[in-house]
Amino acid sequence: MKLSEQAYSMIKSMILDNKFRINQQLLVEEAVEICGFSRTPVREALLRLQEDGLIKLHPRHGLRICALSRRDIEELYELIAHLEVTALELCIQHSLTSEQISKLREYTLSMQSALEANDINLWASHDKLFHETIFDFTENSRLINTARKYNEQNKRCKDIVLKLRPLPWDSVKEHNELIDLIEEGNAPKIREMHLNHWKEVSKQFIVYLENYHFLDN
Repeated sequence: MKLSEQAYSMIKSMILDNKFRINQQLLVEEAVEICGFSRTPVREALLRLQEDGLIKLHPRHGLRICALSRRDIEELYELIAHLEVTALELCIQHSLTSEQISKLREYTLSMQSALEANDINLWASHDKLFHETIFDFTENSRLINTARKYNEQNKRCKDIVLKLRPLPWDSVKEHNELIDLIEEGNAPKIREMHLNHWKEVSKQFIVYLENYHFLDN
């Protein structure tokens, strides 16, 4: 892997994992020190990160870690919602096997166990696997890769909110309802329910992030 690719992956992971503060300023030399590479590959990486909307480069002043905005979240969750609805509809078209359905049920049981243990990070891990598996079951590589890209962006927001929100007990019921609808082959109901779900998630996350000053005005 090229040094610029390594630098890009390293800094991107740190941003998505919230290792930097929102609106934190860094000198390019600090980014170079973090990566341990020469200035040229790090500069190439920073240009890509600016294209991703994760940083803003300022001539002679280094870079700033971009904050989230209300519009960012609204657009992101609108897109994720429609990607997941497409994946769910494809799962219905493919008629998932009993083994595949059981796999999804296992994740919901693991989510419930994590909540009972008051372990929100473990819940998030099983929730992530549930949604990734839905996409994997479509066997549509372009859809899977597109979803992965935007769920990476969602991780940054979700990791912040996880520390702010109460335990999501309703999530187990909601996920099981999705599985029921897949088994029934009820695509119209899945579309209606899931789009409404993501609309509510978007509203809730914006409230949490605004209350704790994580959003740009």
